[in-house]
Amino acid sequence: KTTVKNFGKYKISVDTIAPKIKFIQSKNKKDYKTGDIIYFKVGDDFSGMGKFKLTINDVFQLAEYEHKTGMIFLKLRENTPKGKIKVKLVLDDKKNNRALYETSLEFN
Repeated sequence: KTTVKNFGKYKISVDTIAPKIKFIQSKNKKDYKTGDIIYFKVGDDFSGMGKFKLTINDVFQLAEYEHKTGMIFLKLRENTPKGKIKVKLVLDDKKNNRALYETSLEFN
């Protein structure tokens, strides 16, 4: 409920749309190794980026977010388990709309 002193057009908006996540894979990149970086292009058109959580095989990984480019990235460490790994990114916007991205990668 509100009151206004001037006539005009007013708009009320509600953010119900989850942020977008896109995994950026290098061309012809099939296998990953220690030191490689995995990238996700992320964005939200309305309320803005909130919190995110990146896991490998359900173990939390400390990833970084670059606001200017809209990229979340993680440098793979030597303690990453060998073989097929499950990478999962959960991303919330500032209104708690949630996006989820999961993929499997080969780590050697």
